[in-house]
Amino acid sequence: MDRLHDRIGYLLRNAYQNLNRDFRKKLIQERITIHQYVVLQGLGELGEAIQRTLAEHCSIEPSNLNVMIKRMKENGLVQGVGEAENPRDALALTRRGRAVLRRFQALDAEVTGEFLAPLTETEEKTLRTALKKLVQHSR
Repeated sequence: MDRLHDRIGYLLRNAYQNLNRDFRKKLIQERITIHQYVVLQGLGELGEAIQRTLAEHCSIEPSNLNVMIKRMKENGLVQGVGEAENPRDALALTRRGRAVLRRFQALDAEVTGEFLAPLTETEEKTLRTALKKLVQHSR
């Protein structure tokens, strides 16, 4: 059996925690969670989307997304496009949501760059490819 510090789960968990430690602190100052940032990122990519499409795109359970969207609307980050309060209507980023997304995308890139700094370009590409393959396989 692998030693604790050689186990994939241990390594992935610690890598994730290290990558996101400083980033989470900045998000908290803005009253945003990591999952809400993922939703901002998803809406930034999609433009506008119904909740089901957004949940699939972000790999978030629809019931969890519903609660997040409510909070994000209250914080002025997202808005409904169409009839209010209808979950089938599309969602889009507000002006504030777009500004917050841009600010945190830059911070995300900075934090990720620092985290990946010990790797060569080839190692980083190999890591991304392997992680994507694992994520796709487990869906």
